[in-house]
Order: sequence, then structure tokens, then C-alpha cells
Amino acid sequence: MKTQKLELLNLKLLLKKQIMTEIMIEEIQELHIAVHQEAISTDEIEEKYECRLTVQNIRDIRDRLSRLHMQAMCPQFGLPNFEI
Repeated sequence: MKTQKLELLNLKLLLKKQIMTEIMIEEIQELHIAVHQEAISTDEIEEKYECRLTVQNIRDIRDRLSRLHMQAMCPQFGLPNFEI
């Protein structure tokens, strides 16, 4: 009985981790579109960033793309604003 509960708990944790990983990959894909104006698949992410899609690598890529996107969206001081 205890082993069944442990197996069920391990399965739930594994599923939760898998879902979180998929959500983070989708975030990377959305940020990649925002920064580079092109869609990217999971295989292309591994090729472009030269890494396997582990949780830590996904977080690093997401953070890097997020910083690039914020820099692109923030106005730069000293540059003329051509909006009318």
C-alpha cells in the first residue's frame, strides 16, 4: 500500500515537472518570436543555443531572451523619439 502511494506521488511529481517544462519551452518560443520575429521549434532551440533542454538550461535561455526583449522595449536615453 505504501509503495503504491509512493509510486503515485512520484508519478504526479514527474507529470508536474513535465508540464512545467513544456510551459517554459512555450515561453521561450514566445520570447524568441518577440525578439527575433521568427518561430522556433524545440529542436531548433537545442541547435541554436547548443544545449540539451534541461530545466536549468531552459531557465537560462528564458532569462536571456527576456532580458533581450526588455532591452528592445525600453527607450534609450539620448536617442531621438520619432513618434508623432
